[in-house]
Amino acid sequence: MSIRDRVNYIDKLESSQLSPDVIPTLFSVQYKGIPPDGKEGIVEIINKTDDFKRKFRSSYVRWALTINALNVSQKYYSEHSDKRLGVGFLRIENKEFEMKNLIIMEASKAKENTNRCLDVISAYGVFDLYGCFEEIIFDLYEIYLNFYPEKLISGKDHKDARVLFRKRNENDEDRLAWCEYLRGRIEKWRRKRVYDKMSDVFYAFICDVGLKDNEQFSRHMTSMKKGINAISELRNIITHGGDAVTETLASFCDEGRNPMFPYKVGDKISVNLFTLASTEYFFDSIISDINRELMVSLVGIER
Repeated sequence: MSIRDRVNYIDKLESSQLSPDVIPTLFSVQYKGIPPDGKEGIVEIINKTDDFKRKFRSSYVRWALTINALNVSQKYYSEHSDKRLGVGFLRIENKEFEMKNLIIMEASKAKENTNRCLDVISAYGVFDLYGCFEEIIFDLYEIYLNFYPEKLISGKDHKDARVLFRKRNENDEDRLAWCEYLRGRIEKWRRKRVYDKMSDVFYAFICDVGLKDNEQFSRHMTSMKKGINAISELRNIITHGGDAVTETLASFCDEGRNPMFPYKVGDKISVNLFTLASTEYFFDSIISDINRELMVSLVGIER
């Protein structure tokens, strides 16, 4: 289980306490009933997108809570000038590990330094949301491959695997042999593909599940891939300590014309709460589109 799965805030919300207009933006559609013939895997993906949307939204809520705590901290130290903030470090004392307050800040300094954290926290929030989205796409892709593994066993190097696949329903022993092989094959596939560009993995997934020619994806695929690439490049800049907008990032952001990520080459990198919220909106919209358009295009449910 991913560490991101350990806390789910969205499940704690009671739908009865929410406006009916808000509920569709928080949750996705789940398929009820017997899946159409051959669509079991697609139905599984549809239903998992609902779980994953909650997971993604919960990741955003964690960062929102952190930013809120910083704002509350600023207010606290503004109102309590007699308070001080200790910063603990792990050190060895008498051959034992202990937490020691090596930095003590007066209230005014604690307020100032807390405020200076906000943009940095937003930047790492963008980093985490990108990782969460990557995790979700790979998990959805694995669901697809478990139901439709033929592409993983094509070619001359997988002749023995195709024999296992053909015999998988003959008896329990053959079924277990196939399941064990497929588990290992998908693990190898994921380890290899994790080094590919996320936009390419996303596009391959959309093609494989049959959404390539869906109007929503065919019309917006270029902008979706550019957005994924933009956030990926922003993450790389944050990770490697960059300070300025690169030509690569600017090109993915249409040289500052992208309303959510208005980065222009040469500008100083700026990440704030709006950037974090834009990242959440962009990725959440893609997960919602996958959910809705699979339901519409491949299962036949009306909009």
